[in-house]
Amino acid sequence: MGETSLTFTPGKVCAGNYEFAIGSAGSCMLVLQTVLWPLVLADRVSTIKLSGGTHNPMAPSLSFLKLLAPYFSGPGPVLFDVELRRHGFYPAGGGEVQVRLHPPAQGLGSINLMQRGVLLEAYAECLHAGIPKGVAERELAVLKSGLGWRDDQLRNRALRSNEGPGNALMVVLQYEHITEVFTSYGDKGVSAEQVAQKVLQEVRAYQAHQAPVGPHLADQLMIPLALAGVQGKKASIGPPR
Repeated sequence: MGETSLTFTPGKVCAGNYEFAIGSAGSCMLVLQTVLWPLVLADRVSTIKLSGGTHNPMAPSLSFLKLLAPYFSGPGPVLFDVELRRHGFYPAGGGEVQVRLHPPAQGLGSINLMQRGVLLEAYAECLHAGIPKGVAERELAVLKSGLGWRDDQLRNRALRSNEGPGNALMVVLQYEHITEVFTSYGDKGVSAEQVAQKVLQEVRAYQAHQAPVGPHLADQLMIPLALAGVQGKKASIGPPR
């Protein structure tokens, strides 16, 4: 107490089996982000078990990181795979996730994303547990109308009631070279229509420009871009010219 300076001298990263229990609905994915990149640079495979929140506002969701894992390694092999054992929403938490990290033998690959390519698939998915069934139907109806989508592009996923209460509404756009994920969460005092309108606005903002990545994914790519650069591998991300 009272010290005015701090010295931090990290040692060698040790691969292994780790377990982190948040003890609340705090985001498991933020913890994963903290340990992901050091362990990816380790000398062997690591396994991480996480418990807490899997789908949280103000944090990347498990769905986001799982779908986007292939893009963190450029042309190289996928750096990590995620197994969801139980969803965890705020405020109850209780989610369980198993992550296996695979350090690439040749180091991180160079990430080059200059264009999205052809749109291959587009769909909305509503996760809900312990809330009225009509909430999901109303949220998906807003997206159907706002995006002009077919019924087969709308996925209503009712989870086990003991995984809630919770509600996450996602839109996934899978292009030839990149996949983007947009998410909005239900909350007390927020209508289903408001939840859907929020994610709809993000989707429209992304569709209004040609940059391959949105603002949230751009944040996530900063670290692997920097680490690849340290290893002498140039990267490029930007809109087509």
